[in-house]
Amino acid sequence: MSNFQPNPNFNNPNALPNQFGQPINQPFNQPQVQPNVQPFNQPQVQPNVQPFNQPQMQPNVQQNSANVTTFSPQEVQLLNMYFRLQWENNFGRIYASQNRILICEIKSSYVPFEEFQILINTCEQVIASIGGCVKFIFEKRALRSFHQPSMEWYYTVWKPKMYQQYGLGIHRKLFPQEKWFLKCIEAGRHEIRTKFPTSIANSLDVRVCMTLEEAMNT
Repeated sequence: MSNFQPNPNFNNPNALPNQFGQPINQPFNQPQVQPNVQPFNQPQVQPNVQPFNQPQMQPNVQQNSANVTTFSPQEVQLLNMYFRLQWENNFGRIYASQNRILICEIKSSYVPFEEFQILINTCEQVIASIGGCVKFIFEKRALRSFHQPSMEWYYTVWKPKMYQQYGLGIHRKLFPQEKWFLKCIEAGRHEIRTKFPTSIANSLDVRVCMTLEEAMNT
């Protein structure tokens, strides 16, 4: 069981402030500027989420630090602007945007099955607390091991449940780029599709992305 408590500072709107898939022209709570003019110290591409003011997280800090992350400095800027941290333990972090985009970040090179289930089930609690989720971004670049039972449970149990309960059909993934890991992922997917050919998870919008910005904007 996780110790998740809803973030009391998270602003939960009754409706999406922007049509999903369309870029916003103005940052959240920022002075109005002319179109195509970038506010000072803002990223050059405006993702489809709303910015937040949260404490800065430092990228690439020393190992065993609570702040260690595989996000690049540019990606950390996007996190600090557009997302709020909702929950964290030794194995992962969960962030949410005001547009109800969720990021689940794996922090460890290996996650035991029981801890993986705690992390993913806590994502469900966060989704419920913010009123739904339009896109799930799974940051796995810290992983240096592959566990087929975890992947199968996530693919055949959690994903269909989230689609049925919240309509969550858009998934973006950030993977390690080691060839052996990508081959394990592909072989694992093939095995799952063979075992569960009628699963709704086979028809969801799933893409592997290279950067957080790409995952946010596709």
